[in-house]
Amino acid sequence: MTDQELMAAIKAKYGSFIDEAIEGTPFPAALVAALVANESGLNEGATRFEPKVAGALILLATGVKANYGSIGAQDLLDWLGQISMDTANGGRLPPQAAVLLALRNLASSWGPTQIMGYQALAGHYALSELPNLQWHFKHCVAMLDDFKKRFSLATDAAADFSPYFHCWNAGAPGADTFDPNYTANGLRRMAIYEAL
Repeated sequence: MTDQELMAAIKAKYGSFIDEAIEGTPFPAALVAALVANESGLNEGATRFEPKVAGALILLATGVKANYGSIGAQDLLDWLGQISMDTANGGRLPPQAAVLLALRNLASSWGPTQIMGYQALAGHYALSELPNLQWHFKHCVAMLDDFKKRFSLATDAAADFSPYFHCWNAGAPGADTFDPNYTANGLRRMAIYEAL
């Protein structure tokens, strides 16, 4: 599938959700659409487990680390204390298995823009909102707004949106992205989406 076809398909599948999420914000729909293209393409059910994040969360839960980003050890412990041990088929998980599953979910990315599960804890919303299209893009835009405020990033018509792609993929405007073409791909896809 070409980038032109991909961006057209993203617009058809997610355009109304993206438009609703950016309403009243300074963010262009093309930025969010390009994040979708870079992160999951058209696979809204995509998830990706990040072992290094899981390790950091385990260190946090065991008191070895005091925080992980904006999540404190007590935040994580309080959240883990509220998890359900019920399974989808009516059974019960042992407490240890329930905690491991919860940590795995926090260390996985979810939905069209692959938001990490621990962001739900940091943002004070239910993890179940991440794969839900009604909520996913709103949380994406909230994260973009956090980057804007935290790093004083521009959003005007002449803005360079490169820093947002670096933030999304690597955590900071100047950080190296895991894919060296991540930002260039995002900017190219933004331009395609804007022309649709």
